[in-house]
Amino acid sequence: MAKWTGEEINFLRDNYESMEHEEMGKHLGRTGSSVKAKCWKLKLLHSEKFWTEEEINFLRDNYGTMEHEEMGKHLGRTRNSVRAKCWKLNIVKLEKFWSDNEIKLLTDYYQNNTGSELDLYFIAQELGRTRWSVANKANELKLTTLGRPRSEKSKKKMSEKAKNWIAKKGHLKGCLEKSMTQVLGPQSQEVD
Repeated sequence: MAKWTGEEINFLRDNYESMEHEEMGKHLGRTGSSVKAKCWKLKLLHSEKFWTEEEINFLRDNYGTMEHEEMGKHLGRTRNSVRAKCWKLNIVKLEKFWSDNEIKLLTDYYQNNTGSELDLYFIAQELGRTRWSVANKANELKLTTLGRPRSEKSKKKMSEKAKNWIAKKGHLKGCLEKSMTQVLGPQSQEVD
């Protein structure tokens, strides 16, 4: 590991309140975790800045339409600070209602790609929704099938052991956004 220079330490001192660790790391050519560790050693901790009523109202008014990072930039706060405050205030995004047109597009997409790989990231982007929301709605509409091939993007995120397990035993329903180990426990690491 490269030794921290005085210039880098000064950069941390100047920016730790307004930048995320990962962002400072990119600027310095270091990892976010190494920046976090150095900030900890230097006792450069984010202070709990008092939230004004105006800022809280801004969060409530914009939470449904703006991301944490965007609100943070507007308020001069970090993404994590905004996320934590929203959580403390129980400000949550409600699932956007699915229009008949969106359901038709989703249904058509699944029906037109029967037996082929589905790119949930693509359809999510087309619908302006998250991948999770699209997969959840498709499951709710009973459009999903266990026999459908996985997309290349999805395959890249999977370990070889998990790929082998799925090839032999099939993919479990309800595993979206979970690792095989989370669902099956340590035994999923070995394939029969």
